[in-house]
Amino acid sequence: MPKDCDWARLYDAARFHSLEGMIWPTVQAAVTDHVPALAAVWQRRTDQLLLQTLTQWEALQTLTQQLGQAGIPLVQLKGLVLRDLYPQPTMRQLSDLDLLIHPEQAQAAAAFLAEQGYRLEEDAEQTPYHRGYVRPPYLQVELHTDLLDPQAAYYPAVCDPWGHLAPSGDRLDALYTYLYCVIHAAKHYYYKGTGIRTVLDLYLLRRHCPPEEAPVQAALRAIHLEAFHRDLSTLGECWFGDRQPLPAELESMARVVWAAGTHGSPYAHAAGAVAPQRGTVSFVLHRAFPDFATMQATYPVLSRYPVLLPWFWGHRLVRRLVGNPRVVAKELGVHAKMKR
Repeated sequence: MPKDCDWARLYDAARFHSLEGMIWPTVQAAVTDHVPALAAVWQRRTDQLLLQTLTQWEALQTLTQQLGQAGIPLVQLKGLVLRDLYPQPTMRQLSDLDLLIHPEQAQAAAAFLAEQGYRLEEDAEQTPYHRGYVRPPYLQVELHTDLLDPQAAYYPAVCDPWGHLAPSGDRLDALYTYLYCVIHAAKHYYYKGTGIRTVLDLYLLRRHCPPEEAPVQAALRAIHLEAFHRDLSTLGECWFGDRQPLPAELESMARVVWAAGTHGSPYAHAAGAVAPQRGTVSFVLHRAFPDFATMQATYPVLSRYPVLLPWFWGHRLVRRLVGNPRVVAKELGVHAKMKR
């Protein structure tokens, strides 16, 4: 670490990207020497994360055992699987427990959660294929009856999860695990951005559990995510692998990732659109007329009818200017601030 490191800023950035528990063992001695008060705060936070992780593990064991005995199998998704790629599973923080169940068993599973003290999460987005439940202070469970909305542009690539289980039966096979990771990253990236941890997850997945390349590329090509996957993979290699200089064409993506944090920010893409050589007019054009992949994430029909792209550009522009003028003003403010 550099001798003049701003430890407080490092802590804030780590928390913003849910990496504080991961990097604490590496910086503990230095932070303790230079900023003892911050070290105490960081240690308490790490202890809290460990307690959360242990609580989640205990809850997962209970759900798996008791629902299994009731004939309701659970398939672990997202962070529950990705944490095994890290040197220690506790290094990968989990916001919630993502579990796939058969649609016809959703009601029985929800009833069991209610008996265990969980309640439907009121502030979360609830869909026919996804329900969130909470049991404070640490437990959040998301029950999925499908990996994506069947109407989503990316759905054809992961439309058969039950036909793509690993031999253990409690997780997806290598192909679907990888595709779901890439698609989940794309969903967040094109909506509000996605953070450093997502890039690290994909890097570790490619390094430790790489699926066969041909079916991955074929599936991603069919849903127009081949370029996104290539760019995010390259970003991971530059940051965590051979540490080659970041290609200039990926600087915008890197800014989006940095500005998004763990859960994304509505202004992450405004930050990503700010390049040293880009003036205000160029910035406005970039935000008013996003590329095809960005538009497809918002308007899935473009997968079937790409010729409609100009029409949806107009629709998006009118919707932004009329429905969200404050967001437009905020993005211009982000642009001005970052240019300074």
